[in-house]
Amino acid sequence: MDIRASFPGRRLLPVAGGGRGGDGGRNLQNTNRLGRHNLPLQNPVRVAEDAAVVDNISNGRFDLGVVLGYRKEEYDGMGVPMIERPSRMEEGLEVLGKALSGEKFSYEGKRFKYENTTVTPKPVQKPVPLYVGAFEEPAIRRAGRFGLPLLIGPGRTVSMVRDTLGYYNDEAKKAGKDPDAVEHILLRETFVSPDRNKAIEGGTKYIIDHVQVLLHPQG
Repeated sequence: MDIRASFPGRRLLPVAGGGRGGDGGRNLQNTNRLGRHNLPLQNPVRVAEDAAVVDNISNGRFDLGVVLGYRKEEYDGMGVPMIERPSRMEEGLEVLGKALSGEKFSYEGKRFKYENTTVTPKPVQKPVPLYVGAFEEPAIRRAGRFGLPLLIGPGRTVSMVRDTLGYYNDEAKKAGKDPDAVEHILLRETFVSPDRNKAIEGGTKYIIDHVQVLLHPQG
């Protein structure tokens, strides 16, 4: 399954993706992960339903990753003011926590309101594992308050990772959460080649191209 939305002049953005989940999970050996999903741009119940579908297709081998997002053109394209990012993220995480449990729930916030809502189909995992991609200190601390594990970006150096975990652990403890109860994911980019020099050359080009797309999507 791969449902996509697009914006003029930039890459396609995944809404829900299941990798090889279309075979009913029979040949699926590893966990599928959906990362960098801009939660504030979506209805969190829809996100939960998409996740539940992929969780069923993969027979419980799905982890959901969400991020705050930072690109103005993405927010403009969806008609969402960027000033609403923090509140939509906060409420979105609260709603996802309830919706991914598979149980009926009600919720009323500033941005979202649901009454006696149930996600269909019910996820295989209860709940579906939820990860938060966070780069800046406020976002990292938000994840800590919720007690949700981090998706730590591939560009983080050792000292950056140390700072990230420091912010997270500090905020988690303030919120009464146990920071040692979660396992974070550290993302790393790799380029495989039988020749070391070709691997360095190809990997460097890939990273530069990737960064250029992120910084200049219209180019």
